[in-house]
Amino acid sequence: MKAVVYKDENGWLRRSLVLDTMSALEGQKGVPDNPPDIAELDWNEIAKELNNLLIERNLISVKDLRGQGINHLHNAVQVVVTKKIVELYKSKEA
Repeated sequence: MKAVVYKDENGWLRRSLVLDTMSALEGQKGVPDNPPDIAELDWNEIAKELNNLLIERNLISVKDLRGQGINHLHNAVQVVVTKKIVELYKSKEA
């Protein structure tokens, strides 16, 4: 078996395991081997958490992003989104 990556009809990259004799064009015929579906995340909840964190960190306007502000913004996004994605991975493993 080998892993192949292909793009589905909706433009999403997908990965599947296929027989060694199959080509990447036959990826949709293989056994799916993808990360958890991030579309399952509650994006409204993520937006709320991110909004609240931006307010707490006083990142309100573009001028707040100057200097270290952009790093604070990156960190806020990382904290909120990464936590939810890790939870999704864990829920799929259980």
